[in-house]
Amino acid sequence: MSNLVKKMKYIRKYHKLTQEQLAQELNVSRKTISAWENDRGIPDYHLVKYIEGKFQILNDCLLDNNKPLFMDSRELKKRI
Repeated sequence: MSNLVKKMKYIRKYHKLTQEQLAQELNVSRKTISAWENDRGIPDYHLVKYIEGKFQILNDCLLDNNKPLFMDSRELKKRI
């Protein structure tokens, strides 16, 4: 399972959304969300950027395997 897939699934569960709810928010089908979470596809770049904005995720954290999804408070203060 890719890091992108793991991160997206984590975000959905963290926000207590069902696949159906996330699908409606992103204007895709529930089957599309399921396919992403089962590593049978990935969202396009524009959807990834929308997800980052919607869920207030630091820029490119979903796409960059070397960036954690969340930073500790010291790291966050350095960037602000």
